[in-house]
Amino acid sequence: MFRELAETESPQSENIQVPDREPPSDTFKQSWADVSSEIQEQSATKKNQSSQERSPSLNCLEGLPEELLADIVSYAGERSLSYLSSARTPLTEIVCPSGIGTLYSLSLTNRLFHRLAQPILYHHCTRGRRFSYLRTLVTNPQLARYVKSIKFSLDKDRYPDLSKYSDTKKIVIDRMEKYDQEFNFLAAQYMRDHWNGDQGETDDAALTTILMHAPSIEAISIRYSHDIGNPGKYQPRWIEPIKLRFPHSFDKLKIAVFDHTELPLQTIEILLQLPSLQTLNMEWTNIHDEHPADFAPQSSTVQHLGIIMCPVRARVLLNLIETCKTLRSFMFEQMDDYCGDRALHDFHAILDRHNETLESVRFIIYDT
Repeated sequence: MFRELAETESPQSENIQVPDREPPSDTFKQSWADVSSEIQEQSATKKNQSSQERSPSLNCLEGLPEELLADIVSYAGERSLSYLSSARTPLTEIVCPSGIGTLYSLSLTNRLFHRLAQPILYHHCTRGRRFSYLRTLVTNPQLARYVKSIKFSLDKDRYPDLSKYSDTKKIVIDRMEKYDQEFNFLAAQYMRDHWNGDQGETDDAALTTILMHAPSIEAISIRYSHDIGNPGKYQPRWIEPIKLRFPHSFDKLKIAVFDHTELPLQTIEILLQLPSLQTLNMEWTNIHDEHPADFAPQSSTVQHLGIIMCPVRARVLLNLIETCKTLRSFMFEQMDDYCGDRALHDFHAILDRHNETLESVRFIIYDT
């Protein structure tokens, strides 16, 4: 029934005639054209103003002198190394830049910014994926030259799963075994034997390798864990490249900071022999003086010396002060168990020899 109805109504619907509308007048056409043109002009003007206000053109930045661009990039990343701001404020920490994320995003903008940002991105080595970082330095000497500061903690409590970094181990060992010097072969052997070790040996091996491949290093900050086993018997290897001045001379190293560290006296002797070293700061550091060291009077270039709560004999501390040729700032805090009346008199006499250069002295003895 519905099909029949549709078939009967269909012809009628086709015969319906729609009455023709009158065409718009010429006046209306002209008015509409004027309004449409004005809308398009206003839209284009707003679009241009919006683009100028919201985002500066990269072309404008690229047109700036490269020296100014380098300053902008450096400001975005801030400084990854804190030097002494004054003689009254000895260096206690090497600070990692807070703007590194912003700088990394900026480096992805174009090749120019990437080239300018690279030195800052690799400027500082700290916690994180240190074994991936190490692999990059060993395989890319150009990037390794950008490393200026290292903050390292030898702590077995936060060991990563080293099985994930077996490729790094192979690359590092293969590279170091290519050196002809005996030390480098021994260092490679050390890496092989202690890659999966404990008591901080794995981190020590990694730190040793990073120092070997960072020819522009200016500052090191090292902290040991108190859980590294027997600290008196634990002999770190990281000082060996500095001792041998190989595979580079370490002639740019200016700052050495140690916190809660086990430090043999011979290690301090090696550091004081560097002609570039200006700052030596030790806090809560056990200085092992079982083996004597040769501290020649006024032979060191260290200008800022800090010895904070370091249990060591007064005679050793006096030798450290006497080694400095031009001492500008001195910080000392100690318990009276290690400083008798005779030692205090000797401290005064030695510091008096630096009265022409000393700008700041902080000397505190705590009662036990």
